[in-house]
Amino acid sequence: MHDKKILIAEDEKPKKDHISIFLSENFIAKQLHSSSVNSTIIAIEDELPDFIILDMSLPTSEISDRANGGRPQGFGGKAVLRYMKLARINIPVIILTGYEVFKVDEASKLTSEHVDLAQLKDELIFLFRDNFIDIIHFSSTNKNWQKSLHSILKTYLPEILK
Repeated sequence: MHDKKILIAEDEKPKKDHISIFLSENFIAKQLHSSSVNSTIIAIEDELPDFIILDMSLPTSEISDRANGGRPQGFGGKAVLRYMKLARINIPVIILTGYEVFKVDEASKLTSEHVDLAQLKDELIFLFRDNFIDIIHFSSTNKNWQKSLHSILKTYLPEILK
């Protein structure tokens, strides 16, 4: 029986599949999936997961044959975290991203045009300390992300270990 639920918010199918397979092989939990800012917020409201694995770059809405998914958001994950903070939803969140550097939009108050993972982590800790745990760099050719994610899940949800 799957008592615990993990939401995977990821819009790229190959990456989502890597994460899903890793979770299935190592943990006993129901997997929920979303692929946009809007569908992630709906999944959080409807399912109230126990843990969230969140991509930083998510489109505003679902991408389909008829819709382009709305505006791409380099920091769509921040929009989800912002919603959770405003709604006072306290669920542990890991950012799992394939990017090591993010281009900052012109509206940002940061002086640099780019922000790296360490800078982003500091900002997320400051802004979303009730939810944000860590940021992990994903690579389909390197398994370090799996070790990091395994360690964090073991700490936050030890009962789901296989």
